Amino acid sequence: VPGDSVPEGQRYTLTAASPLRGSGPFTYRWFADDAVIAGATGRTYTVASAVVPAGGGIRYAVEIDNDAGDPVLSPDTYVTVSPMLVWDGRAAANPTFWDVATTANWVRPAGGAAVAYDDTFGVLFNDAAASGTVAIQADVAPPTLVFDNATLPYTVSSAVEGVGITGVGALTKKGPGTVTISFSVKDKTATLLQRHNILFNSEGIKYKHSDSFPTLGYNWRVQMPLDWRLWPGSCCP
Repeated sequence: VPGDSVPEGQRYTLTAASPLRGSGPFTYRWFADDAVIAGATGRTYTVASAVVPAGGGIRYAVEIDNDAGDPVLSPDTYVTVSPMLVWDGRAAANPTFWDVATTANWVRPAGGAAVAYDDTFGVLFNDAAASGTVAIQADVAPPTLVFDNATLPYTVSSAVEGVGITGVGALTKKGPGTVTISFSVKDKTATLLQRHNILFNSEGIKYKHSDSFPTLGYNWRVQMPLDWRLWPGSCCP
């Protein structure tokens, strides 16, 4: 049973490992925090949309029984769910503003009233927003930054000189849509990306540089298909 950390609203699947003894047919019972999950009787268990539980995570286990009636209970695996905000861009005033605790341009993955951003949330940009234009007004530090867009192109830039995204733990790009980022990206100790643009799309990843090739620190992760590549003509490290 693989453990993981997933963003709120994301689909995830747990898979039972092959039994260590006995022969099939095998039967399965899944547990969440020691309670039997109704209807979860297959080798895999899928959650369609992760919800942030009390305490931030869920402890899973699976019991596997064989033809001899000799059940084995797996070790526990703990799945943490990180709270997320989804870019909406529908504030009556300043619908492009990404600021802190001011402009209600965000919604939770399950919906509801628009809310303002704060740094306890990861952020998701998808095709449901009113606009893909995002203007950063102050330093923001989401623990997770996810672009999952197919039809809505995004342009994220600093509206104020010297501000940007700081201390991001993971940057993930999904979907074939384009994302152009133009601002200072920095953590607490060093500049990771400054005065550069990053352009993602279905073809690859391209850096447009004004001074030198950016250095991406160890705390950045870009998920992309294995056949993605630096575009011809882009600067090489």
